Amino acid sequence: MCGIAGVWGRDALARTKTMLPPLYHRGPDGEGLWSNGNLAIGHRRLAINDLSESGIQPMVSLDGNVVIGVNGEIYNYVELRRELESYGCVFQSACDSEVVLHAWSIWAEACFIRFNGMFAISIYDQRKNCLILARDRLGIKPLYYHQPSKNELLFSSEVKSLKAGVQNQKFGIDPVGLAQFLTYQNYFDQRTLSADVLMLSPGAILIFSDQGFLVKPYWSLKHRYRNDLSFDDAVEEYKHTLDAAIERHLMSDVPVASYLSAGFDSASVADRASVLGEPPVSFTGAFAEGEWYDESSIASDLAAKNGSKHVVVPIGWADVPRVFDRLIFALDEPRMGMGALPQYCVAEQVAKTHKVVLTGHGGDELFSGYPVFKLIHALYGSKRKKNGFLGGLSKIERSELPHLVYFFLSQYRSNRYRQFLPVLNGSRSLRLGLRAEFASAVCDIAPEEELLKSGFEGESIEDKLYRHYLQTYLNGLLVVEDKISMAHSLESRTPLLDNELLQLSLSMPASVKLNGGVLKAVVKKAGLGRLPRVLYSQPKRGFPTPLRFWLRGPLSEWFSQRIIGEDSALKLMFEEKWLRATYNNYIGSYIQKVRPLDEIQSHRMWQLLSLESWLRQNVV
Repeated sequence: MCGIAGVWGRDALARTKTMLPPLYHRGPDGEGLWSNGNLAIGHRRLAINDLSESGIQPMVSLDGNVVIGVNGEIYNYVELRRELESYGCVFQSACDSEVVLHAWSIWAEACFIRFNGMFAISIYDQRKNCLILARDRLGIKPLYYHQPSKNELLFSSEVKSLKAGVQNQKFGIDPVGLAQFLTYQNYFDQRTLSADVLMLSPGAILIFSDQGFLVKPYWSLKHRYRNDLSFDDAVEEYKHTLDAAIERHLMSDVPVASYLSAGFDSASVADRASVLGEPPVSFTGAFAEGEWYDESSIASDLAAKNGSKHVVVPIGWADVPRVFDRLIFALDEPRMGMGALPQYCVAEQVAKTHKVVLTGHGGDELFSGYPVFKLIHALYGSKRKKNGFLGGLSKIERSELPHLVYFFLSQYRSNRYRQFLPVLNGSRSLRLGLRAEFASAVCDIAPEEELLKSGFEGESIEDKLYRHYLQTYLNGLLVVEDKISMAHSLESRTPLLDNELLQLSLSMPASVKLNGGVLKAVVKKAGLGRLPRVLYSQPKRGFPTPLRFWLRGPLSEWFSQRIIGEDSALKLMFEEKWLRATYNNYIGSYIQKVRPLDEIQSHRMWQLLSLESWLRQNVV
């Protein structure tokens, strides 16, 4: 894992040099620069595979025609290397990134679809005098770019690095990005919160030269259902495919650790990693606020079964003011929910002993782990007529009910609610809260518009649901995970998003994934005999954070100052009267004893707190 940056245009080398120090945390093991005068590519290295100097980047082909800077891992590089060697390619290192150098020389744009991995790649092709940027198909690795003029382009793994490349000038606020964040706590298409800063879409390539500029997909999400696939056959395929994926993701010349919770995804990853290699040290975040917020005892049982050393990371209210501004700085912009806080604290601990950690990201999105999948299948699935709506919801867990009710009612509201994603703020609330200059720019925007345009003709409701979660919701989670881990010079790997598991997921009908009305039915059946039975009696948590107790308790003064204090940066954007009413309503809320409802309110508070920190660091 690394950081890449570059400039095409005036003072390319000097500007790229200024962009690398902000990326130091992504690659403390070394720095590299290449330039031909008009273009410069820079690289910060976190050495994982081939720790020798032969893995230093940017890499240049022996004929000097191709230059690469790679952030990520190519897990099938051994197979690709053999194939490339059969074409006569001569390798100078054992580094997986060198595969990219030769793959471009042989296959050009067709090389990206061959890579099974996570990557953000920059390539200069001297023969065509063009720069190519590419991002992996699900967006595990981020890549930003900024085009200040027709003949200039800056790119980097992080926005703070781009800012250094434009002499630390402040980027403005993108009103569309702001509308998307305030509504969904996420960004769609190539949007960010910063004006003139775009994030290359997952599965896309950007081609830039003096002759023009083009962004196009090299991969698109399409379901190819195998309607003859039985549930039992799907389970067996999943087990074999999972093992192969995890074995690939254990590729490393340094020890590999694992996150571990009381959920099926991280438990499955840690379990199979222990079987297929040396049991990884497992890390679990723990809160002292009660059973719902503490998964450490179950995680300890899982680790004991796997034979791995287990490290429990205590997380308390004092960690919020300790890390909050650093967390938002690391993210580049606020995104997603309060689960980022415990992620940051656990990654901080993992990085003290390890460079690589396995995560369970993607299992819910690939194999129907959210209650909304069950609801939409019951409403619109192909077997609805046979079983009826209630038949599709025959097995409802208590923890699923609030989510099912919320998304069911959302289907009868405005279009922004009908995208199967949680909506934190409606247009009416934003009109009341935003100052006039922001309200006029934001409230007439349809924040869901760029989400909808990514669909395709003839797409079913269920396919739309999967697309939203795989390409948008998951992408937000992955960007957060990347920024948090790399803030601590830690590479996080997501074996559940391996190409072969993704392909298997896209071949499974919803009726298989939700067999018997059970969320993640394939994953759970595959775990029988592998995972402890206690796991099957646990409700779905999703790394819950007891922020609602902290904000009304030991953090009340800190919370008050951030939201309604004299120096709160939120006053730049929101009406003070609205902020005070929002704060008072939360502090005295009558639903605070109803955990699911109160957590929705707490997500709104997290959103405001995150935005306040970002405004103070980037706008004030």
